[in-house]
Order: sequence, then structure tokens, then C-alpha cells
Amino acid sequence: MGVKWSENYSVETQRACGIAIGFAAGLVTAWMLYGMLTSWAMFKDAPWWDVMTAFGTVGAVWTALGVAVWQYLERRRERLTNAFQAAAHSYLQLVVYAAEVEVTRTGLVATLTDPARSSDQRIGELNHFQKVGDSYVLPPPSEFSPISVKLSAKLAAALGRMEVLKRQIELASSTIRNRGSMSQEDRSEFAEFFNSELSDVARLLRQAGEECRKAILHLDK
Repeated sequence: MGVKWSENYSVETQRACGIAIGFAAGLVTAWMLYGMLTSWAMFKDAPWWDVMTAFGTVGAVWTALGVAVWQYLERRRERLTNAFQAAAHSYLQLVVYAAEVEVTRTGLVATLTDPARSSDQRIGELNHFQKVGDSYVLPPPSEFSPISVKLSAKLAAALGRMEVLKRQIELASSTIRNRGSMSQEDRSEFAEFFNSELSDVARLLRQAGEECRKAILHLDK
């Protein structure tokens, strides 16, 4: 259960701050109770400047703790703001990206499996995929983690698999160039791999886009 802060801090953040403040408050409270129960015997016959130093030390601890907590919450709020801005910026990009990956998947598989297609046509379709992968610039997945670890993980998985696919595309292109063509067996293996992987990438991108949409709608609540 989380406290309803206006900045919408996570439960983990509230718990960490609560523990830190509670620990310090407990120490100071125990020290003050001990002083009251013993009629402040610890200060008996102590010079007044020693007493003031003791209270000053306690005040310094509270001040340092307060500043540390405030700085932590400010950093957390800044990261949360940046994450929401990234989600708003990336939502439509992710939706369109997923749709384009799906279209590219269909065209790429059809080109590889159709024996009537020429080597130039296959290379052209492979190059088109490279352009699709390079035409979208998205924020680092970690930037989304303050609002949704699920969003961050799905986007990281999608982008990571896209990098693997790019290397496989380069391998397929070089195979065609070096041999002048590609065997039916090789074309079937590449087509099966690209069909499976691109389907998963498109799904992950759509899911990441949906998480961005949910984050944006949350701001209106």
C-alpha cells in the first residue's frame, strides 16, 4: 500500500524514505527519552557549550538527512518526468514501427520463398529491412523504467532482437552476393527465421506502445 503523494512516487521509493526517516527519528527520540527519564543526567555538570554542541549535532543529523531525502525525491521526480515525456514521444513511433516491421516481414518472407524472384530483388528487400530498422530513433529502454519496468523490458527485448536480425540480414545479403544466388534450403531457413523473429519483434513493439499509451492516459487521472 502506497501513500498518495502528488508526485506519484512508487511504493519502493516511499518505503525507502520512510525507513531512513524512521531510523533517524527513532535514534533521536530514544536519545531524548533517555535524557528526560534521567533528568538529562548526561548533561549534569557539563559546560553549556558541550550541551549546545550535542543539540547542534542532533540538528545537523536531521538537516543532513532531510537534504539527502529531498535530493533523492527530486532526482526521482526528474526521472519520472523524463520517462513520461519519453513515453509521449515514443507512443506513435512504436505503433508505426510495429506496423512497418509487420509489413516488412510479409514482403521479406515472400521474396525469399518465391523461386521466381531474382537475387537483386532479394537483396533489395533485405536492404529495405535495414532502412526500416535505422529509421526509428527511440530513447534508451532504461529511461522508461521509472513508470514501467514491463515497458522498459519489452522495448529492450525488441531492440535487442532487431540488432540480431540486422546481423542476419547482412549475412543473407553477403551470401547472395558471394554466391550469386541462394539455395532453396538456405532461403527457406532464412525465411523461417525472419518470419518468427519479426513477428515477435512486432508484437513486443506493439506491447511497448500500449504501455506508453497507458502511461500517457495515467497523467489525466
